[in-house]
Amino acid sequence: MIQSRCGILCDECKYKQSMGCAGCTNIDKPFWGDSCPVKDCCEGRGHDHCGECANFPCDLLNDFAYDKEQGDNGMRIEICKIWANYQSHEIGTCGLAGEDVIAALEKETTLNLATCQKVALQFAQ
Repeated sequence: MIQSRCGILCDECKYKQSMGCAGCTNIDKPFWGDSCPVKDCCEGRGHDHCGECANFPCDLLNDFAYDKEQGDNGMRIEICKIWANYQSHEIGTCGLAGEDVIAALEKETTLNLATCQKVALQFAQ
């Protein structure tokens, strides 16, 4: 289920096919440089993804998520929240199993920030 350290959905990334990227959870070095500071930080702290960190979301992740050229307007942060909630088997205070949220997300045709927020609101009510 976890596709990246920072919350990028590798299955939807345009570079997966064109650059032969296997995703940061499966590689030592990103295709775009010598290292990724988010990957290095996350793995250095022993986390599967940034959502597990006590400092989440940190300045480094926010800088990546809201970068004018490569950012995704915070979608990766929302994805990390979903992964973290899935791992803890509850969503907020509603007590629903994380599997319910994943099942709801899988029914969506497009997974983006708006979709994640819509699904999260469904379960928060």
